[in-house]
Amino acid sequence: MHIASYNFVWRLREKGTSGRKLPTPAMQAGLVDRLWMYEDLYDNVMQTERDRVSNERYRNLTERLGKR
Repeated sequence: MHIASYNFVWRLREKGTSGRKLPTPAMQAGLVDRLWMYEDLYDNVMQTERDRVSNERYRNLTERLGKR
């Protein structure tokens, strides 16, 4: 979670005295087009986990049906 929050949520400051905030590393890399909040990160992680579990259940079901 720490690495994900660094890349998607935490905005770095420009070096020097200006203190201007820079886009997040994920924004700089073009992975996202807006600043994420922690809620966005949490929702994305939870959706990914739900998808993984659903895919695993589907795979297990098809394997069991294929053995009949």
